[in-house]
Amino acid sequence: MIAARVSVTELAKGNHDLEARGMGLVMSMVGFGMLIGPAIGGVLSEPVTQHPDIDFGRFEDLLLKFPFLLPNLIGGLLCTLSTLQIMFSVEETLPEDKLRSPKYVLPDAVRLLAGLPSKAWSRFKSRKNGDYVGVEYEA
Repeated sequence: MIAARVSVTELAKGNHDLEARGMGLVMSMVGFGMLIGPAIGGVLSEPVTQHPDIDFGRFEDLLLKFPFLLPNLIGGLLCTLSTLQIMFSVEETLPEDKLRSPKYVLPDAVRLLAGLPSKAWSRFKSRKNGDYVGVEYEA
């Protein structure tokens, strides 16, 4: 969501009317996605039992074992296609002298993912449990 808002702001290049229209479009698409996404996922889930008239061929056993595989595969495919479209069609707005080499992408991603458990643990430990009230159970 933040990336979409930043993209709209940068693509508007200071034109406040264009930025407002772009933000409106982004927010309306978010709402549309929240409405249509679960409907599409519901139609695609459990495809063998929901659509017995369709022959799934050699994938039928796989789809019976994993009934939510199809909506997840299609969602992943759409995310991959969207990422590729952005990579090849949106121009970079960061000045050339501030760009980092692509060789840092993988080490940065590994460092980020490796640090997530320790960040989560430190946040968990720093929580204040003053409002917590334990529930007593009768034996």
